[in-house]
Amino acid sequence: MNDFSVALGLVDYFNVLFTGLFYYVLLKNIKPNIDKFLYWVIMIGAMLTVFFSFCIPTYKVSIGIEHYEYETPYGILFMTYLGFLISGVGMFIAVFFRNKNKKLEVLSGAPLAVYQNAVFLAMLGKVLMYACIIKMAIKRKKWSSLILYAFSLVLIFIMCYIANFGTIPVAWAHWIVEIVNITCQVALFFGTVILFKERKH
Repeated sequence: MNDFSVALGLVDYFNVLFTGLFYYVLLKNIKPNIDKFLYWVIMIGAMLTVFFSFCIPTYKVSIGIEHYEYETPYGILFMTYLGFLISGVGMFIAVFFRNKNKKLEVLSGAPLAVYQNAVFLAMLGKVLMYACIIKMAIKRKKWSSLILYAFSLVLIFIMCYIANFGTIPVAWAHWIVEIVNITCQVALFFGTVILFKERKH
């Protein structure tokens, strides 16, 4: 018996919602300005991330209903991390590399060592994504977006620090993690909405 509840799983769906909204706003606004191929690279990474992120709270809800023992869903987490990596690398190449040959060189190195450290690569993908949107915020002088991105990034590093402790089998700790993660995703989403919002003259 464990103390994982249906409510914990349902709260986790907010992460999926705001992750999906972030990618929607981002992809909608960058589509006219990047290579079609790289747009689809980012799109594929986003779809992997959102789909497998959806599987995580669904798994938690099923545990809450059936009172199974919690076991970390490593396969689902790996695919979620892979999605972050793919979209992050694609975005980084689109923003920081103008030369098409250079883009292909960088992209060809993305799959290396994926199975060796999925968590590190997910973090790499996220950092690359943040580097891009922060650069865009500075270029557009959207300081509110910059503050929200910085806040969100700090929360990500806090969650990575927590992840170093390994598997978290107790529900109360997951409540803390989910609240921090939801706050992170909400800041990221609203920062991106502000980033692409046109100023009224």
